[in-house]
Amino acid sequence: MMAETLQAARTDGVELSTEDLDEMHELIRSFNAIKTSMLVDREKGRPLELESIAGAVLRRCKQQQLAAPHTERVMRALQAEYPWQHNG
Repeated sequence: MMAETLQAARTDGVELSTEDLDEMHELIRSFNAIKTSMLVDREKGRPLELESIAGAVLRRCKQQQLAAPHTERVMRALQAEYPWQHNG
C-alpha cells in the first residue's frame, strides 16, 4: 500500500523515490508495536477516514491509470465491514 501511495503522491508532483519507500519500510520495522490511526479509530468506535486516506490514493492512481490493488482491496473490505461510513 505504501508503494501505491508513493505512486499517488507522484501524480501531485511529490518527488519520492524507491529509496524513500525503502527508508520508510525500515523506519516502520524499527518501531516496537505501533498502530495506524485508522486502527485506533476502529478500536475506539470512531469514524474511519477511508475517503481521506484510501480514497485519495485511489482517485489519484485512477487519474493516471495506475493500479492500486492493495489499497482497493483494503478499502472494499472496510466499506463492507462499515457500510454506514461509505458515501457511495
